[in-house]
Amino acid sequence: MKRVISAFFLLIVSISLLSCGKLTGQFAFRTDETDAYRKMPDDMEIAEDKPVDWVFAVDSVRGVHHVYVIVQKKELVWAEVKKENVEVEKLSPWVHGRIENLEPGEYKIVLAEQETLIAEKPFVIYGPSDDEGGED
Repeated sequence: MKRVISAFFLLIVSISLLSCGKLTGQFAFRTDETDAYRKMPDDMEIAEDKPVDWVFAVDSVRGVHHVYVIVQKKELVWAEVKKENVEVEKLSPWVHGRIENLEPGEYKIVLAEQETLIAEKPFVIYGPSDDEGGED
């Protein structure tokens, strides 16, 4: 009976440690005109000619995590535009990047560790309107 209780306790502790290992946090953004980051909404629209800095602030970090940062564009399927691998640890608990030089369209930033999705944030890049002084 003691072995069953010990095994059950070990299982509970292991599950707790594994669930604590997944990174959680929030996306925020900053434009060149602002000096502070603001929470990034899901329906964010960004002008093609206005770069935006983004950050994913991690709530809590234990150990070192290797996070893939993937920017995808919606075409017939989600196509990879950029991909990089960054380390997240207690002394640098964030992932960041810059949205610039992207053609108009639907995009998303995807953060993953191995096969585990951490977070994703959709956004739209829009170009100048045809009505804004364009030639006929």
